[in-house]
Amino acid sequence: MAMKTLNTELGIDVAKRWLDISNGKQVTRIDNNRPAIKRFLKQLSTTTCISIESTNTYHELFVELAIADKHTVYMIDAYRLGSFL
Repeated sequence: MAMKTLNTELGIDVAKRWLDISNGKQVTRIDNNRPAIKRFLKQLSTTTCISIESTNTYHELFVELAIADKHTVYMIDAYRLGSFL
């Protein structure tokens, strides 16, 4: 049985209209909607470890699509996420 390999680690700051995605070197801003999130996830070459800010509901679409795409997602509070960005 093949084991999945975790590649990139990302931290995501969530807003109503956009997501700021950091890989520790640069921040990429994308719209917080289904087409933009799907485009972004397609760019990831392997399974990715993603830490995302837990918000009221604004994080839910990204989490749903990332998990469906076989990425590992950790939801953490904004104070702890600041350590990753």
